[in-house]
Amino acid sequence: MGDLRLFLFDMDGTLMVNQWEYHLSVVSMLKRLRTQGDMVILCTGRSRAHIPMEIWRQTDGAILLNGACCIYNNCVFLDRPLQEEMLIKCLDIGQALGIPMYLESNAHMAFWGTPEDFAKWGEDNGRLVELFDCQISCYREWKQQYGDEPIYKIDVASKCFQTYCYELMRQGIPCEQTDGGAGCHEILSPGVSKGNGLKLLLENVKRKDHVVICFGDGVNDISMFQYSDLCIAMGNAVPELKQIADYVTDSVENDGCEKALRILKLYEAID
Repeated sequence: MGDLRLFLFDMDGTLMVNQWEYHLSVVSMLKRLRTQGDMVILCTGRSRAHIPMEIWRQTDGAILLNGACCIYNNCVFLDRPLQEEMLIKCLDIGQALGIPMYLESNAHMAFWGTPEDFAKWGEDNGRLVELFDCQISCYREWKQQYGDEPIYKIDVASKCFQTYCYELMRQGIPCEQTDGGAGCHEILSPGVSKGNGLKLLLENVKRKDHVVICFGDGVNDISMFQYSDLCIAMGNAVPELKQIADYVTDSVENDGCEKALRILKLYEAID
């Protein structure tokens, strides 16, 4: 397949078993790939703040927030936060419809809604409430907490998303929409996706003899697969991703990434 290889890994459902847990073998796997001279890039809907440090240390960079922010060798080469005018319109629509949401920067996550909304969201989603840094009810409160820290995406409960999107379309608000998993859909700046982030990364770092190998499990990984030479879907992946994958491995719970690396002779495990 060539000597120069660029590995891309989604996180939730691919490297991470859930929001907090991953197998220790993940860290040793990434470390081994880099020791072999391969490049390792995370391609995730997560912000920088929600990537475990043990995993971050074993990478060359990351496509974060589903492509809204991209980092390579500690340098940001793509930064596409939501523009304030569009952001305020999106928040106003959510507030008018009574739809709870949460906002993400690269460092913070804030729940947008009433205390009652927050309590109900916690009942429905359990420990996920631990991810939030604060609960706010207006954009001014975000500004008071975090100043001009940019917001990259708005997450809306999937059960409310169709109603919300209809209103965005009716008012002619341009945005990118994607399934973020964990019962949420996301609003991003126009043109933002994992695939476009990967395309720009490859334009900056890929050499002609690089082979791009990616692992994923969700709908938001489809655009990433389009720019890869070898596409590997997890056993727990959505059917749409499995249909276009070159290989379907075992589930994240059963160390699907490492199994694929061994079976496809991409990785020699240390016994």
